[in-house]
Amino acid sequence: MRIFFQRRFCAIVCAGSLSFASGCAIHPLPEDVAPLKTVEIVDHIRCEMYDALRHQIVLIFDYTDNAEAHQIARDIEAHPGRSLKEFEGKIKLLKPVYQHRINAYASTTIGYGFRFNITEQNVAKADVFFGLPWNPLSNFVVKANSTLDKTRTNTRRFFKVETFKDLLLSSDCLGQPLNEANIVYPITGSIGLRNVVDDFFKLTTRGAKTVQDDSKDVRNFSEQLTFTTAISGSINPRVQLSPVTDAFKLAEAGADLTASRTDIHELTLTFDLGTGFDPHALVAGAPARSDAVIRELSTLRLLDAAERGGAAVVVP
Repeated sequence: MRIFFQRRFCAIVCAGSLSFASGCAIHPLPEDVAPLKTVEIVDHIRCEMYDALRHQIVLIFDYTDNAEAHQIARDIEAHPGRSLKEFEGKIKLLKPVYQHRINAYASTTIGYGFRFNITEQNVAKADVFFGLPWNPLSNFVVKANSTLDKTRTNTRRFFKVETFKDLLLSSDCLGQPLNEANIVYPITGSIGLRNVVDDFFKLTTRGAKTVQDDSKDVRNFSEQLTFTTAISGSINPRVQLSPVTDAFKLAEAGADLTASRTDIHELTLTFDLGTGFDPHALVAGAPARSDAVIRELSTLRLLDAAERGGAAVVVP
């Protein structure tokens, strides 16, 4: 009876009555309940970052008091399918300060740190009653029950590093529509990266105007986003048989079936502008900045783990 109800529960879940529970998944994955797979989530984040950076290019052309520069801004905005490689030669239309700013930001390194943690639990409890319901001398009842509790956890961690220029000049996101905000599963929708990138540009604007190495300038920027989606549900099927004889037989059976799933998605973003604003130095220092970004992501992860676990962590 226990196995019967367990199988029936899985069938119901997998068929869609409790579609959120991903039924009997042995290896929990985001795509069990989310509209995107892991690789698609990463691509979506990168394309939202691309859109945010492309928007900054539009603003820089708009800030220049030049009719042709303004037209370039409109063309970039109106034709998301056109590669920014077509507009590289138009940088000369910008004010010198903005030309220098674009050159300075071109080699800025972006680090993405992803952590996907999924915990899924299925609990099946069943009970059966046997009795002699028509026995006039006794009300003899035998009850049997059992419980099956299954919990599975999957954690994925990985980094990705690229430069502003590599992303802006790639064709990966050309003409790709961005997903709207997803309240149920936020990591698969828009997460507001335009605001993140805009704040980074504003915080580093002062430094981008000068080749001087001013320790007061903001050189790197990090932001950590955590999205938690918890889903649960239950069904309680029961059957009661009408006795037709006085034989010892099954009189009633029931099950309490519950499923729950908690998805925790963390995204850590790090921007590293380097120690100066000489374009040649920025290009030469790109590998070192990539290493620095990975170290920064690892440090942030250690600090976050310490906060969750209450332990002390010595950061190198």
